[in-house]
Amino acid sequence: MVGSRLVHVAKDEIAKKHKVRILNPDRPGFGGTDGIEVEQVMETWRETIVALLKHLRISYVSVGCHSGGTIFALDLLLHHPEVMDPNKKAFLAIGAPWILPSHTSSTMMAAVQSLPSGILKHTDKVARLINNHIGPTVGFCFWLGSAVVAKVTPKTSRERLTKADSKESNPAEMEREGAKLEDDLWPKIIQRIYAEGVQGISSDALLFLQKPKGTNAQSNSGWGDWGDYDALVPRLAETLRASGRRLLVEVFYAEDDALIGGGGTKGPQVSCFLAT
Repeated sequence: MVGSRLVHVAKDEIAKKHKVRILNPDRPGFGGTDGIEVEQVMETWRETIVALLKHLRISYVSVGCHSGGTIFALDLLLHHPEVMDPNKKAFLAIGAPWILPSHTSSTMMAAVQSLPSGILKHTDKVARLINNHIGPTVGFCFWLGSAVVAKVTPKTSRERLTKADSKESNPAEMEREGAKLEDDLWPKIIQRIYAEGVQGISSDALLFLQKPKGTNAQSNSGWGDWGDYDALVPRLAETLRASGRRLLVEVFYAEDDALIGGGGTKGPQVSCFLAT
């Protein structure tokens, strides 16, 4: 998500401990990168990742993603299955995947979906206002902030402290796998992210909600050349079979997610992505 290379910096020690190498590049519009037209973001991202792996001389990878990153991860694997090892069952981990409001029971997200592109293209300015001036607690209650900004920006430590079941109340849990280090670093990470540039937040908002750019544009664009998860899964399965690869996917949902809805929420009717 926002400032991926910074958000996950604390995981470096964990990765070394488990002898894993983690790559967390920033997408266009974040860090020191230039923003690009929203229609070009997904294609540019997938081709950049392929070029990066080639530059680093990395033949195969497992993929992990979170929230809106799910869209980019699945698009990459669909168009470039060669990044997965054909001799092993490839692995994709998805945490709290972004789901279109039409697949959820969230009235808040349904309202956001109806917003015109002319408003959503300024989401980065709202995010910066909330982070720099209003404050995360107030911002979380602000309907646009909670609906879009909260999903495309990482939470600060102060937001975490508002939860009654915060891990800070359990020292043993916080020490597990470096969680305390990551939590302690959050304020500085957030400060650095916003200092470098976050114009990509607006592109994310438009892309995640499938809103083409332009004030009066109709919402008829999908994700990449596949539209939504229901359309992607059979294509991905066929691509994997054709390339002789197998993919195991594990999806992790939060116990409570206001942007998706409560238990039993309607969603894409797919239990797993496993091609044999």
